[in-house]
Order: sequence, then C-alpha cells, then structure tokens
Amino acid sequence: MNSTPTFVALNDGPSTLRALARKMGGGGGDRRGGRGVHPPAGHEHRWTEAFWQRLADAFLERAHECGMAAWHVQRVVAKKRDPMTHALFLDEIGAPTPCEAFVAAFAKGAGEAIQRSFATVGFAKDALLSGYPRLMDLLDALHDGLLKETDHRTGGGGGGGSTGSTISGVPPATRRDGSDRETFARAGDAVAAAYVARVFQRLSEPVNALLSPSTLQSLHGIVRGDFAGAGATAGTSRASEDVRRFMLRIRQEIDAVGGGARPALLDKVVQCVGKALKLMATKAELAVVAAADARSFSSDAPATASQKTNAAIASTLEDVHDALAGLVPMLPTAASRRALSDALEEVARCAIEATAPVMRAATARCEDAIARLHDEDWAGGAPPGEACSTYMRELCDLLAHLRREHLKGGLGTAKGKSVGCAAAVGGANPCGDPDRRPSPSTVSATALATRCLDFFLRHASLVRAIGENGKLRLTKDLAELEHAVSAHLCPAEAAGASYKALRAFKPLLFSTPTRAVENVEIVENVPPAPLLLHLYSHAPRMLQAPYERAGLAPAQYSVWMDAHCDGDVWAGVKGTLDAYESRSRGGGGDAEEVIRAMRVVGAAIERGGRRR
Repeated sequence: MNSTPTFVALNDGPSTLRALARKMGGGGGDRRGGRGVHPPAGHEHRWTEAFWQRLADAFLERAHECGMAAWHVQRVVAKKRDPMTHALFLDEIGAPTPCEAFVAAFAKGAGEAIQRSFATVGFAKDALLSGYPRLMDLLDALHDGLLKETDHRTGGGGGGGSTGSTISGVPPATRRDGSDRETFARAGDAVAAAYVARVFQRLSEPVNALLSPSTLQSLHGIVRGDFAGAGATAGTSRASEDVRRFMLRIRQEIDAVGGGARPALLDKVVQCVGKALKLMATKAELAVVAAADARSFSSDAPATASQKTNAAIASTLEDVHDALAGLVPMLPTAASRRALSDALEEVARCAIEATAPVMRAATARCEDAIARLHDEDWAGGAPPGEACSTYMRELCDLLAHLRREHLKGGLGTAKGKSVGCAAAVGGANPCGDPDRRPSPSTVSATALATRCLDFFLRHASLVRAIGENGKLRLTKDLAELEHAVSAHLCPAEAAGASYKALRAFKPLLFSTPTRAVENVEIVENVPPAPLLLHLYSHAPRMLQAPYERAGLAPAQYSVWMDAHCDGDVWAGVKGTLDAYESRSRGGGGDAEEVIRAMRVVGAAIERGGRRR
C-alpha cells in the first residue's frame, strides 16, 4: 500500500518552513553545515502552531482518508466471495488484511519521516522534541478516529475480541485491544528517548540549584526558625522558593504528558522524576557534614554549624518528600507509583541520615540519663512530691533541648512549608491525610521516643528493691516521661507497642506475681523480658537476677539485652531458678509464688509466644 501521500507534510517540511520564513520576513535559514531552518525572532510561537497544524492535517485528514480507504476495501472483500470456491475474498487474502497493512505501512512511513525531520538540526527537530506529547496526541486521535468511525458503521459498539470482530463480520480499521495504538505510538520512537532525556535535564536543573554549595548557607534559616533577621528570612525564602520551583516543574512535566491519558509515557516521565529525586538524594548525601561537631550533643550547648547544615539539608529533603508523598496514590499506574515511591524512600533515607549523627548522640545521652535511675533509693524514701526524680528531670531537659535546637525545622515548620509545596505539585494535603507516608523527621523522632520508652521500661524492671513510696515515685516518673515524649518528640501513642507496654507497667508495679501473669493487659502488652525481670522485685535476695549471678551492673546487662532475644533472657532466668531450687532442696521456699509465675512466662516464650 502506497503511503507516500500520508507523509508529505513531514517529508517536505524544510521547504515549507523556508517558504513560511520568507512570507514572515525572516531568512530561509542557513543550510550550510547541516543547520536547519529557524524562525525569525518573535515568531517562534506562530511557526510552532503552523508546524503542528500541518502535522494535524497529515494525520487527521490524509492518513485518516487512507485508513478509511483501506477499511472500505476490507469491508468489500469481507462480503464478496469467489464465484468458483465461494470462499470470502478476505479469507483468500489472508494476513495481513488491508487495514493491518495500512497500520504497518503508516507506522513505518511516519516513523521514517519523523526520524528524517528529527535528524536535521533546526526548528523541526526542536518542535518535535518540545512537542512530543502533542505528537502522541495526534497519533492517538488518528487511532481513535478510525476506530470510532468504522466500529460505529459496522455496529460493533465497542464489543470484545482481540481483532475487534463485529456482527457483520467486518472488523474496524484499528483493533479495540490497543495493539494498533501501540504500533502508531512507535512512529515517534526517534523522538521519545530524546524527549525523556530532556525531561530529566529540566528536572535536574532545579535539583542542582537546590543543593548547590552556594545555597547551603542560606538554608540555615529554615532550621533556626529565627526570622527576626533579614538574612534568615532571605535564606528561608530562597530555599522554600527553590523547592516550590522543583515541585512546579514536576507538575508541568506530568501535565504535559496528559496525566493518565498516556500511561506508558507517564511511566517514563515519573521514572525521570524518580531519577531526579535520587540525584537529589545523592547530592544531599555528599553535602552532609561528617565533622566531629556534627556528632556532639549536650543540653547546655546550642547546635553547631555542622549540625545546622545537616538539619537544613534534611529539612529541604523533607519538604520534597512530604509534598510528593501525596502524589503517589494519585498516579494511575502501578509502575509509576512504584517508581515514585522507591525514589521517595531514598530521599527519606538521606533526610534521616543527615540528622542521624546528632540523633545518635542524643539517644546515647538519653540512655545514660535513664540508666541513672538505679542511683535512686526505690526501697525507701519519701512519697513523690511535685518534682520528678533527678534522672527523669535530666531526661526531660535533654528532650526539650533536642526539640529546641535540633528538631525545630522538622517538627515546627515542615508542615507549613510542605502544604505549599504539595499545592504546587498538585498532591493531597500532607497534614490532612492520616494514611500518608510519615515524614523523615517524624520517623527519627518516633524512633527516639520508642527507644526512650523501651529503655525506661527495661531499667525500671531491673530494680530489685522497691517499696510503696518507690512505686509511687516510679509511677510519677512514668507519667513525666510520657508527657515529655509527647511534648518534644511525637505523640506517645505513636510509639505503638512501646507506649502500650509503658502504660501496662503501672498496674504491674502494684500487682502480685500471680495476678500479674493472670492480668490480660499486662501479659498482652508488657514484653516477656521486662516482665520476667520485674518479678525479681518480689523475690528474696537469695534468688539472684541473671545480671547479679553474672556479676554485671544493670547498665552492662542492658547492653547485653540489646543483642539478645527473650529466649536468651529466659535461659538466664531459668538458670537462676534452677540454682535456687537446688539450694532449697527441690522447693521454691519463700520464692515459690514468684518462681511459679516466672515459669508461666518462660513456658509462653518456649511455645513461641511474643518475642521482642
């Protein structure tokens, strides 16, 4: 089938453009050295529209006429029979059918014409590259127009079947299953790769500006939150504007390909977004300061310059992460959702790693403060007063200092900035979606909160001698810890199982061993290891705890517990029980109730119960 008339609009493009240039008063362009035709200054838009109008005429009129002519031939041969054999002429023709031949010829001819135009440096190449989505629109419109007109005439009404067969036996000009649409789209393959590369280039430009060395200093204003000075305001405004521009560029690229109208092209664009985000994460990783002062933390020292830089980088990454997190569920294909989600995980990881040095130092200081719980006199002492214990007051001061100096950018201001960025990209409001991906700063703060609750529960369970006043003071400290975590890190409930364990520890303090192992709230929420170790507070001193038998201090045993599971703790407890019973001539003696309760908990561990 001769397809030459269909592609004349592209094949004679250079001569047409030169004629247009002369008509508009511009030069015909210098053809020497392979340079193509370019529009006169100020006429770029008019030339572009004329170029695409010519392509539309080629695709939607001439190619459509050729496709309809092929279908009319197919319609005739599908009804006429050989007078000798009475076989349908369509069956005699076999494959390809006239319409299939047209689809193949058009895709091949259009692809070659587009490739020739794209190979010539000049206006035609630039127009095809920048307007590649418009090219796909024209190809889709040609496919849909042929299908709609021929399917309607044959009465198919959009029925099934891979070949689009209808009641009258004449298939439409293009298949309903979308295979011909993909064939048409391959005509633009010469432009597709270059267009995707250009998308990545456009997305990379704001990334390079966002984390360039010259802008890192201005990012400090985000973290300090001190907007009284003009310098801080300018730095904050510049960084936020860079993030907003990046979000806006992403939205423009997605809108340019028609959102979900062309899933395959959208997948490629979202993959470019993912590559740009990973580039951002890589640049941020290289910009993170690893100096010694980035790992320091003290309740009486402000954030260092290195920590401010790292926090500024983390805050910028968090803005991007939070704004795009609302976009993931809105993407129409699984491939695009997965590509963006994977890239956001990388951004979140880098944001967390940027502040990891100071968070690790803060965690160590908080653990040291909690470990000083054993310096208190829990066996005696006065009832609790208005103030909490010394170690708990130190812990609360540490958390308040961490919030004030190091988490202000993440917890205090990120939400407001992210809402604006989410609006730029068209995503959902990150503050109003309870199922959204958590912010990196939230992940870091929640991890520290969980560690504080778990560490407090562990060391409180290691206290051997505890009187009634001691229980009351420990209960007050528990409430102070919950309040401090909620005020300075995250809602205590966000710690999940650790929060439930902390709440269940209060009734455990005032329960006998038997009632403790029979209380559903305690058994279901307090991990087996702290439950076992707390029961030693009800036992006589002759029944040594595992750390006492090993000659370890509570802090040393806590380090050991970090590397071992509940089963290992039970093995140590079981050893002390067996040794005590052997010394008591086979009986539990004064510790009989405690030993019985411990063996109940141990049996649950051996059965494969909850492990933590």
